[in-house]
Amino acid sequence: MPSLQWKDASDPLLATTLFKDEVMEASFSALIFSFATAALMNLGLEKNPSSGDFEKNLDLAQLNIDWLMVLKDKTKGNLSNEEANYLNSIITDLQMKFIQAK
Repeated sequence: MPSLQWKDASDPLLATTLFKDEVMEASFSALIFSFATAALMNLGLEKNPSSGDFEKNLDLAQLNIDWLMVLKDKTKGNLSNEEANYLNSIITDLQMKFIQAK
C-alpha cells in the first residue's frame, strides 16, 4: 500500500501519493482516492501531473463527483462502516469544494 503524505492535516483530500518501490494496491479506498484526486485536479486545487499546471474544468470535476455518488449508490449495504464513512466524507468535501470553485 502506498504511503500518503498529507499537505494539510485538516484536509485529507489534498494529498499526494508517494510511491517508494511499492505498487499501488487495487482496493476500494484506492478507487475512491483516484476519483477524488481527479476531481481535485479538475477543481484547480491540485496540479495536473502531465502539464504541471493548475487547471480548472468544472464539468469534469462534476463528472468525477457523480461517479463517486454512483459508487455510493451501487455499493450501499456492501461496505464496511469505515469504507462508507470514507466515501461519504470524500463526497461531502468535494461537493463543498465544487460550490466554492464556481
